[in-house]
Amino acid sequence: MDLSKQKIAPPPTCAHDWSLLQELELDPAAVSQRSAVFRRSLHRDGQTIPVFVKIYSYTKHPLERLWRAGRSCTEARNLDFFRQIGIVAPQVIDWGERRNRMGKLSCEFIITAAITGTQQLDEFVVKQCPHARSQAHINIRNQIIDTLADWTARIHRHHFFHADLKWRNILARLHNGMLELAWIDCPKGRFKRRFGNHLHARLKDCATLDKIARYYCTPAERRRFVARYLGCAPGDSRVARFAEQVDHYRRRRFDPDDGPPRLRCNP
Repeated sequence: MDLSKQKIAPPPTCAHDWSLLQELELDPAAVSQRSAVFRRSLHRDGQTIPVFVKIYSYTKHPLERLWRAGRSCTEARNLDFFRQIGIVAPQVIDWGERRNRMGKLSCEFIITAAITGTQQLDEFVVKQCPHARSQAHINIRNQIIDTLADWTARIHRHHFFHADLKWRNILARLHNGMLELAWIDCPKGRFKRRFGNHLHARLKDCATLDKIARYYCTPAERRRFVARYLGCAPGDSRVARFAEQVDHYRRRRFDPDDGPPRLRCNP
């Protein structure tokens, strides 16, 4: 099935239905940490729908999330936006938030349909296409690079910036021999003003991808991403210049605190 065309009917309840959490045997009051993710199943019209439930709790700091947009609301909007522009993302089943009289968020949730049979991108690369010498693996790796470059360029053309485009937020699977990717978890992404090139935000998204790509991908593959993202030939001077900017941003923001990934592949 083409994930971008996946349709899952939402449950026949009103929007922001907190009773769904009771049905899924989840108690927001029992969540002591800032956020927790649960895997559950919804039963609707004789169907079992695997879902993920993310619950946020804000009880430790009295002014945290005061008069601010909730993460669940933002993520629901962002995932819907991805699907509208042809980027594969989970369907939002429901979301909701609770505020006190001052407007401070106390709790919120979001429920999304699970995309089954997938792996996080780092695990997928290690298990499915670890070698940059095998032609079969090279083909899959190039598809990953091209798809991620196209999707990143697409959101940027809409003046949207992800702000958390990590490999763990990218799912992958092979279905009938075809690669399928999906983006999940985007509570930080937002639109910026239409005017301006927003270089800093563009670099952040690309550098966040490169943070782990430098362990898994060859220099040539990383250049391929930049060239595809810019819509330029690999030898174009703009590719080298932008790649250098991405590398500088990554080194300055991420490298000091970033250890090697749990899994590595052979270059």
